[in-house]
Amino acid sequence: MAYSSELGEWVNRASQLRLTGASHATPSEIAAVHAGIWPRAEAVRVTCPRCYGSAYFRILRWLGSQSTPSTSTPTTMAEATQTSPKKYQFHQDTTSYRPFGSPVVYSNANLTDTIAGRILTADPSAEKLFKVNESVEVPPVALTLAEQTAELDKLKRDELDALYLSEVADSDPKAFANKGDLIASLLQVRATLKK
Repeated sequence: MAYSSELGEWVNRASQLRLTGASHATPSEIAAVHAGIWPRAEAVRVTCPRCYGSAYFRILRWLGSQSTPSTSTPTTMAEATQTSPKKYQFHQDTTSYRPFGSPVVYSNANLTDTIAGRILTADPSAEKLFKVNESVEVPPVALTLAEQTAELDKLKRDELDALYLSEVADSDPKAFANKGDLIASLLQVRATLKK
């Protein structure tokens, strides 16, 4: 094992290896990091995929055992993003929900009000799974680009022209040949204003 003063460099290089991934890390870099962490160990043969593969995973195990200096305590993503009380929660803590076609399963641990709003919009029958805290205000769910396009497409051309004039000063909506170009321009202006 390398001395503790030298470990800082090897921790950084091992972290880079982890980010790169086993299939994209070069065998020579794996061998160099392995030799830096364990200088007295047998050298890794860079021409043997099994050898540098096992060395890579040995480095990852070592990296996982190292304590990293951190100013904050580890939290789950739901704790980090949810700072205020939730409006929507499942009735029981053991309840989970997986929206159709989604790889994510939601429970009270990772459920946010925004996600609950999207679930209820897509599947109104899921309302029976939730208990609602009426004292908490939920901001409206932002529409996706496709939903915004569909909403604007429902408007007639003269209504769309008036909307465009109200949102884009000093403009001429008649300069757009068709409704689709006008909608695309309006959405682009809205996206630019959000930034």
